[in-house]
Amino acid sequence: LEMSLSWEAHTEITVALFDAQGRQLHVLWHGPLSAQRQTLRFEGLDQLEQGVYFLRVQSREGKVVTSVLINQ
Repeated sequence: LEMSLSWEAHTEITVALFDAQGRQLHVLWHGPLSAQRQTLRFEGLDQLEQGVYFLRVQSREGKVVTSVLINQ
């Protein structure tokens, strides 16, 4: 899984993966992100069952949630 993010200022973020029932499965990233476009790559998600999952990207400024379809 690959995700591109951009922030206006250096910030710390957390990217977490949730199942369709809202249970947190993994914290994929927790740490600083510089003030430019970044691409994060997550390995090991091929072990997930097919279905819809949710990625939550959270920083001090707020959060964004997007859905991800795993179709292997």
